[in-house]
Amino acid sequence: KLFDTYETFERTRNTNENDAYKNLLLEYHQINIEKKDKHSIAPVGATCAGKTTFTNKAFNLNLVSSPIENTAGITKVYENDNYQVFDIEGCNDRKKYESPIHYYNLKSCHEFIIIYDNSIEHNIKLIKLFLTMNAKLHIVRNKTETMSEEDKAIIEENDKNAIQNIINEMNELGIEQSINLDENYYMISARDNINVSTVVENLNN
Repeated sequence: KLFDTYETFERTRNTNENDAYKNLLLEYHQINIEKKDKHSIAPVGATCAGKTTFTNKAFNLNLVSSPIENTAGITKVYENDNYQVFDIEGCNDRKKYESPIHYYNLKSCHEFIIIYDNSIEHNIKLIKLFLTMNAKLHIVRNKTETMSEEDKAIIEENDKNAIQNIINEMNELGIEQSINLDENYYMISARDNINVSTVVENLNN
């Protein structure tokens, strides 16, 4: 079913990409994929957004991080009594989370930490896709270490409003999901280990 849905998307996107993507989201949302036996968490986002650096700081690991594309596939890198954590390769123009195999592996997880380091406008499709996965979402703006407090406040307000608009649009589409932005939106620096622990404290809650 995933492969048929994606093939239809690829075939129709040149005619009207917005409608084709909406249909993909609706179809994907309706496909039931069994969750892993143990509560599973995965940091996700674009290549080089800081996912591996975040994972290292959050769980006291020493995974290899890089300023260029580094992580490949999906690998369990941490486990405690309550949950397991997977390191997942980032999305880019060549590797898309929408592809059937990626989507299948992702949707089997219970919780995602969506990490981004640029304008929220570049992450609209990413957030929409993860709203189809029947999972708890954390939205994390990374690489804030060089920002002033004033700029951080402006970005936080702007991004929360934009994310709420995305949620509203998905609800209107028939995908009724939500994110508690008061509790599950964060501004962090994974590099400098700022507010990383706040994200960890909210996992599997």
